Amino acid sequence: MVTDHVNGRVQASLGDNLSGNSINRQLSQVQSNISDLDNNKMTFYDSTEIGKYQDDIMRGAGANGGSIYMVNGIEAGVSQSRETYEQVFMDGPRIQDSQYFMIQNNAGISFKQCKKGQWTTIQDVHNGKSNTAWTLDGTFNANFINAGVLQGVKIRSVHHDFIIELDQGKIRFIKRNGSSENEMFAFAPTYTGGQLQGINAIQNHGYSFALSSKGNNGALLNVLEIPKDSTAENRKLNLYGEVKVDGNLTISGKTNTKELYVNGVKIDTNGGGSSGGGDNGWNGKHPPEFTSDRDKRYWQIWAMAIGAGFSKQAAAALLGNAQGESDANPTADEGGGRPGFGYGVWQWTDSSGASSGRVYMINLMTRAGVTDNPDTITAQFKLLMWHAQNGQWIAKSSYPYSWTQFMTLTNINTATQAFVANFERPLNGHPERSTWAQEWYNKFVNLEIPSGGGGYIAPISSPITVTSEMGWRTSPITGAQEFHNAMDLVNGNPTTPILASNDGQVVQAGSNYYNWYGNYTVIKHADGLYTGYAHQSRIDVSVGQNVKKGQQIGLMGATGPVTGPHLHFQFMDQYWPSSHAHFKNPRDYIKF
Repeated sequence: MVTDHVNGRVQASLGDNLSGNSINRQLSQVQSNISDLDNNKMTFYDSTEIGKYQDDIMRGAGANGGSIYMVNGIEAGVSQSRETYEQVFMDGPRIQDSQYFMIQNNAGISFKQCKKGQWTTIQDVHNGKSNTAWTLDGTFNANFINAGVLQGVKIRSVHHDFIIELDQGKIRFIKRNGSSENEMFAFAPTYTGGQLQGINAIQNHGYSFALSSKGNNGALLNVLEIPKDSTAENRKLNLYGEVKVDGNLTISGKTNTKELYVNGVKIDTNGGGSSGGGDNGWNGKHPPEFTSDRDKRYWQIWAMAIGAGFSKQAAAALLGNAQGESDANPTADEGGGRPGFGYGVWQWTDSSGASSGRVYMINLMTRAGVTDNPDTITAQFKLLMWHAQNGQWIAKSSYPYSWTQFMTLTNINTATQAFVANFERPLNGHPERSTWAQEWYNKFVNLEIPSGGGGYIAPISSPITVTSEMGWRTSPITGAQEFHNAMDLVNGNPTTPILASNDGQVVQAGSNYYNWYGNYTVIKHADGLYTGYAHQSRIDVSVGQNVKKGQQIGLMGATGPVTGPHLHFQFMDQYWPSSHAHFKNPRDYIKF
């Protein structure tokens, strides 16, 4: 500190003046440094430009030898900003050397493909069509997915009410109702003993399944349909359009329920069923009181009509008219073979006069598909059922009944005269035919139609339970539909003796016939029929041996594929049946 007494001032300073570190000198240096910093400072614009050029450097790698390209808004053509907009991955060092591209931006991820050299700029890549895209909202769109093993996969519709599920080899089609899922249809593998046997198509109750053809207007027209009300207990199948069968057509079912309808008309046999014994829908049996050929002819027409669904009154109407035409003689020839005259039970006549009645009748049978001997009641009854519904039956105003309605009439006179007017169409009426119809009705109405008979007995002792009827069923072994060619019988004793159903000769005794029969015996009988006894635990006879009705031939068992001990009991008209039609229903021969 320096005091100036003359001028009255005091001067103060810090440091050593000699070293130049005075406070004034230091302040001066600080001001100089601040001035230098101010002159050299970087603006905010300068700092952002550096970040942008860093983007250029990274993008430059993709353009000049890299496989990743950072694209700004200008290059993508979406803005005027140099800020990064999207990132491009490619399989080559440059765009023009690449074929596959993956692009990531604020819309998601997309995959694109081109021919190598087709795209040369980043805008080519940006504007190129995506093959696959995964958007930010989770939507995945792909033209093709190459996958490995898919397990437990659910494919859900856009509206989430329909699901296809693939799980453990089963394909399920599911309808979603709120939180519940209902299976509508499925394809599922079937197994037996742990071995894969095949694939089942499974329709569930309440949902229909159909094979359809697409119409010109886009509508789907069903060809085959399992309707909604089909159940395991009441299976249903609808066919639409023309159906062709190349081979035998067998209609089977439980004896008391099997039915065939043609144009609304019920066609079946007289209680025995289409697989029963006898002459093509008739078992050949007459009540014992009928011994004349004439009575037997009328009885056959009666039995076939009742079996076809006629009321007894309508069946009698057929008999009254048959008496008036030919006395029910299938070979009655009105003109001795001359053209223009009638032939057969109902006197078929060529109205043009060009052919004899028999030739005309046979031509009609060819059109109807009737292959039986034309000179039999069986063939001519089949022709009657076809001909009435294919041009011959013309309802008159006096008898305005369709053929189906005629079959159910319960007034004998009305039914008889309706047949005269609508089928025969004579020049003059025939009231006498109503009288004849009434007489035949009185003769037949209280008689039972006999079963096949022939002296056969049940092959096991009572009490007998039928566990499976002959006909189509769901196999208890495979779960598939199969034709069961016999009746399955039990009586409470799993090793009960098996008896010969009738006299005959053993033609099979062993397990080498069909492997699904197990121990199997076949007996040939004098009437040409064969009886078969399958799944035996023991066989007591040998091939060539003659046996008597009721003789023990073995013991019940469970050999071959079975679910338990039982007797698989058959009737056949061939030792080695060539089709289902050669198996006969045991109920036509034995009352169980």
